[in-house]
Amino acid sequence: MSCLVTASKLTPLSEGIVVSVAIGLYSMSFLLTDFLGEIYGKKQALRAVYMAIFGAIIYVFAAQFSVATEPAAYYGFQSAYATVLGTAPRLVIASIAAFIVAQLCDVLVFDKLKEVTNGRFLFLRNNLSTLVGQTLDTIIFYLIAFWGIVPNILELIVVTILVKVAIAIADTPFLYAAKNIVSRRSGKQPA
Repeated sequence: MSCLVTASKLTPLSEGIVVSVAIGLYSMSFLLTDFLGEIYGKKQALRAVYMAIFGAIIYVFAAQFSVATEPAAYYGFQSAYATVLGTAPRLVIASIAAFIVAQLCDVLVFDKLKEVTNGRFLFLRNNLSTLVGQTLDTIIFYLIAFWGIVPNILELIVVTILVKVAIAIADTPFLYAAKNIVSRRSGKQPA
């Protein structure tokens, strides 16, 4: 849900190349669903996605309500408060639509790859499912949120996908570590 607030801010990655500041935090959600899918199975990973969707919707309504509520006479930050929490409906729609499609695809692709590989090749399953999910997420989010607003939107999409792929590759050792810790502590093999 914090990505709903931070996604609209673009920051330079290098000269002339920008990405959303939410990129790192949001990318971790794919690691989490892959971890849940690996250890507890597809059902639990999907449950986490549905809970996050529900939480995001509740957050949007709560944020909009709090912005619309009249502030106390001495509260001098209403404008700033509204700017941060009153995320434009276009960004909210982009975020939720992209999240639903991307996370569901990630979980389903991860589970299918797990079945096809007989539970082997975690590196491949993690990164391929994340590549599919993150690519869909990036295309859906940026086209809805920034079409007609951000120049060179195709460049923004491509750069963001490349950064997300790098993050996915970098987070794979953490998935292995988490899997090993849970397996050792529970004494059972993943689902």
